[in-house]
Amino acid sequence: PNLLVVSQETDFKGRQLQVNVVGDRLPDAEIKALEARLSEFGLADVSLSLAQSGQVMPDMSLIKKDLFNEFLLTNRTDIAERDARIAALQAQLLVAQQSAALQLPLAAIYRELQAQFPQALHLHVASGLRSVASSGQGPLNTAEQRPLLLVNLQLRDALGKPELERLRLGLQTRAGLADVQDVQLDVTVAARPVAANKRR
Repeated sequence: PNLLVVSQETDFKGRQLQVNVVGDRLPDAEIKALEARLSEFGLADVSLSLAQSGQVMPDMSLIKKDLFNEFLLTNRTDIAERDARIAALQAQLLVAQQSAALQLPLAAIYRELQAQFPQALHLHVASGLRSVASSGQGPLNTAEQRPLLLVNLQLRDALGKPELERLRLGLQTRAGLADVQDVQLDVTVAARPVAANKRR
């Protein structure tokens, strides 16, 4: 029972069978008995060469236990690494989704303002974020980030208050913003050059 065959090599030309074993050493009488039984397997003209290492047969149950523990440890590590990777990818996806939700159609708004105010001396359209106190349940200090549309417009002539309000509401609707406060509109009037005093 304390013997393990680790390899065997066949030399067909030389009619020899080389068997390498580890574990308890077989006595010569038992080796001769094995050689005598070769004819039972049709190997009467084959010589048996038995190489014994003389090592003590390892406890197979301990080896199996060690292999199983190593397998479990490797699986736990792989699962932990996979879970961490999945969590990181989910976080990246959430950031990308939030970023996409905050994107405003700046190029389209710029073109529309150019068409609406062809006489504008300066036009700048940008986006930012505005912190708004959360109205739902939860901690009092929580705030949500909302997109902010920033428009800077310089004209030759001033706009009236009703025109400014209409422009702000139109920008809110065009940008798809929830609140008119999410539009920061800065309209300035260019300073007119002072006429030089005529010579008398």
